[in-house]
Amino acid sequence: MKILRTMLVAAMLANCQQPLRSADAAEYRCSSYCPTWNQCFSRCSWFYSEQEIYEQRQNRALQNLDHDTRGGTRRPSNEACTAAIEAGVENGTLGCRQ
Repeated sequence: MKILRTMLVAAMLANCQQPLRSADAAEYRCSSYCPTWNQCFSRCSWFYSEQEIYEQRQNRALQNLDHDTRGGTRRPSNEACTAAIEAGVENGTLGCRQ
């Protein structure tokens, strides 16, 4: 009986764990609402910290800049440089000089 109870608790805990995301400071949150007495809905989504959003924007800007320069083989456009600098990428990265 004790083994069965231990297995049941382990199964319950396994179902409660949230999926892990690699190297993200994200938190999975759910909210429920019940518009009528017998009908409830839940919505779940990832919430990111301000630091994580900032780093995602920087990474996206660097990827766009790398794509725009074809891996550093040509000069980046002014638009790509401006977007990268506004995202917090260091000036001078991949040929941007503004």
